[in-house]
Amino acid sequence: MGSSLNLPGIGEDRLAALEAEASAQGVSVEALVLTWIDQGLSRSRAERDRADRAQTSPDAKDGLYSHGTSLGRFVKD
Repeated sequence: MGSSLNLPGIGEDRLAALEAEASAQGVSVEALVLTWIDQGLSRSRAERDRADRAQTSPDAKDGLYSHGTSLGRFVKD
């Protein structure tokens, strides 16, 4: 399965690993890379949103959101 992925400096080892992974998943290298990029962008947005909520939340001073929202259930009023 040939690849038209054009990333200067990616190196033969990385390209071979990408081709092997794409082949194992039954998709093209391009589809695999685009999926990983989309997943990474989505994760990055979610982490930024969580960090923004932690900074603007009334509970931010207690660190509840910085360690996960589930910690709020352990706080005694």
